[in-house]
Amino acid sequence: MKFPRLPLATRAALWYALIGALWIALSDRVAEALFPNPVQLTIIQTYKGWAFVVGSALFLLFYIARENRIRRDAQEEFASLFGQALEGIYQATLDGQYTKVNPALARMYGYEAPEEMLRMVTDVRSQVHVEAMMFDQFQNNLQRNGFVENFEAQHRRKDGRVIWTSTTARLVRRGDGTPAYYEGFVTDITNHKAAETALLE
Repeated sequence: MKFPRLPLATRAALWYALIGALWIALSDRVAEALFPNPVQLTIIQTYKGWAFVVGSALFLLFYIARENRIRRDAQEEFASLFGQALEGIYQATLDGQYTKVNPALARMYGYEAPEEMLRMVTDVRSQVHVEAMMFDQFQNNLQRNGFVENFEAQHRRKDGRVIWTSTTARLVRRGDGTPAYYEGFVTDITNHKAAETALLE
């Protein structure tokens, strides 16, 4: 069973508690064994306390910096893949409005840049889908199953030309399990559909 990854603040607090418990349990025994004199033991306890404060602060500093670096590297890698991918990639709100599109998707629909597509496409149901009922079916499948695979539908480009697309998408949830948004991949299968039609004819 795979457990969800805890938030950074929770993980840092757990590490702090673990280190503190081990330090108190082990260092007290060592100090009592090495310094049986009560006066010396009191002085050592003070130094030991300061050593714990400084050591734990440095550990948390490096731990949080490392986690932030890993997260930043992952975000940069995703941004690079998102921008350079040959396949159309997007993120959308639960009602289907695009919030992110990559250059490949913008080109697929005839837009010069992702910013132009995000600005001009304000209603995916009516502007992109040729048949609104297909958009509704896609949304219902996504909400019911949490993902949609190879969903074929006719979409309308900026110039009005109709293309066939195949979409694979998944529903992304928040930490508490509630739906947040969905993201997916879109492939232009117009040529494939034309070949199928020609073969049938």
